[in-house]
Amino acid sequence: MSILESKFEVREVKWCVVPKKETLFSEMATYVEIVDEAGGEFLVISQSAGKGLQEIRVDVEEWEVIKKAVDYAAMLCRVKNEEE
Repeated sequence: MSILESKFEVREVKWCVVPKKETLFSEMATYVEIVDEAGGEFLVISQSAGKGLQEIRVDVEEWEVIKKAVDYAAMLCRVKNEEE
């Protein structure tokens, strides 16, 4: 029986964003995952930068607004860095 014929599905629920040639356990690795603790799915974004795991939990309904704020803040940082 192939996986396509099964009663189960395979879901992608975790991704690792890391610079090329870095390992999965690099301090530069950022993980994005879909989590459900029996109250509905939400996003967890995490990094492990020497001080243990740091994470933020985001309701999917909030994501677009948060993404816009992060994009805007990043743009302001780039402009400031270009001025220096």
